[in-house]
Amino acid sequence: MLTCIGAFLLLAGVLGVVGFLMQKHKSGRLGNTPFVPTGDAASKGDTVSGPKKELSVEGVVSTPQKQLSPVTKTECLYFEIKVNAKWKVGDNTRTVNLRDEKVASQIFLDDGSGKIEVDLSKGGTFDLKKTFDKTKGRGLIAAVTDKPIEFGDHGFGIYPGGKYGGVMVPDTADIEVVEQCLLPSEKLYAVGKFEGGKIIPPSWVSLIVSAKSREETLADTLKTMQRAKMVGMIASPVGIVFLILGAIFGGPSTDKPKTDKPAIEEKAGEEKPAGNKPAGDEKPAKKEAPPEGGASSEKAAPPAEAAPPAEAAPPAEAAPPASGGSGGGSKSSGGGGSKSGGKAAKGGKAKGG
Repeated sequence: MLTCIGAFLLLAGVLGVVGFLMQKHKSGRLGNTPFVPTGDAASKGDTVSGPKKELSVEGVVSTPQKQLSPVTKTECLYFEIKVNAKWKVGDNTRTVNLRDEKVASQIFLDDGSGKIEVDLSKGGTFDLKKTFDKTKGRGLIAAVTDKPIEFGDHGFGIYPGGKYGGVMVPDTADIEVVEQCLLPSEKLYAVGKFEGGKIIPPSWVSLIVSAKSREETLADTLKTMQRAKMVGMIASPVGIVFLILGAIFGGPSTDKPKTDKPAIEEKAGEEKPAGNKPAGDEKPAKKEAPPEGGASSEKAAPPAEAAPPAEAAPPAEAAPPASGGSGGGSKSSGGGGSKSGGKAAKGGKAKGG
């Protein structure tokens, strides 16, 4: 838990630092870009602009024709619409852009000294209002009747499916539509590059257009910069402290799985009873394997006496029965002699009698 909190705070701190650097760059740009009258910008922009032809102006807006946004039909000076298809691929979500359109009116700014055109067609950092943001999938009726997915109340529809940028989008993909507008305003403040008698987006940064005055825009930028700085200064060190505490107190208790220890202890427990048995029970199990160890196991109980089978070697000495035949013959002959001796004794007695 501590680690998760620390990671979140550290991420917030990093984002705060990034935001601070971006706002600092913007505030420096707003403060350092030459702020000139619109008439001077139009007539002598090359001389009153900065080293990179950067300049800023502020004045009343005029336009020959306003635009109508495609989804909500909102009247605006500039609109952009993005249409994305989203669908699941396994556990991930795939996103493909189907439409990215930017449309602008031709506008002029005039502070009373003369007017100058500001080119909004390529977009930039504008004070845009989000007029529509919705994601829809293709319904059953639309799928059966082959109708587009409709957004808003003015007939804006999108057909899902097809190949976009080399990617095949399925018919079942969800469609996301986002519309943003730069609403008509009495005055506008613009920061860009002077070229061709008008103000265009610089190649190294974006064109800034705001309905707020230069002073208000600069003040808001400085305020946002300070907030981002505070977030970065507080969240980053606190997040690091939480990460350290999580590593010290949170890790060891749960890092080692509990299932491993019981398994090892059970094995050790199975071996311990065998080791606690009497030596006479343990030695036979170990010394039964070597058949030649009969002599060395004389001290062992019953299994050591099983050695007598090794004394069955005498059957090899049973070979003497061949010579034992003659011994047997001598015995029988000896027996025969005793019989004849008996008879002789009997004869002697008879004769004596």
